[in-house]
Amino acid sequence: MPLALDPNETFDLVLETDREKPDPPAFVFRYMTEREFLAHAAIGDDDELRSGLSSAEAMDRVHAALAANLVGWRNLRSREGEPIPFAPQRLPDLLTVGEMWELYYGARRQNRVEDDEKNASGSQSPTPTDASAATAQGGTDAPTP
Repeated sequence: MPLALDPNETFDLVLETDREKPDPPAFVFRYMTEREFLAHAAIGDDDELRSGLSSAEAMDRVHAALAANLVGWRNLRSREGEPIPFAPQRLPDLLTVGEMWELYYGARRQNRVEDDEKNASGSQSPTPTDASAATAQGGTDAPTP
């Protein structure tokens, strides 16, 4: 099953400032489809930021991108030490601007599966490769125009 369609496939992001803590707060994201990724991918690009967006508009877009794929959090506590119930719309009340950007770029990076990660998955293609290999070496299976 593709990662983006599997409801059990998630990943955690821990803010840099929390990584050394014993039980760090973790933000739990689901994987995005390509269309979802592309809908939010330009937010952090320089051209997008220079397009006349106000800071508030840019942060609203970052928040929307995070909230669209954030499915939970763990160990997130208030200043008083009380657990904070999951509610993605509360992110702007819980994080600094820098932390919002850190999560945005972390989620964006995590959603890119690199070729070596795909190859390391151990799954084999269900399509036989003998015919395509022969075609690539000069066989005649290629369609004619």
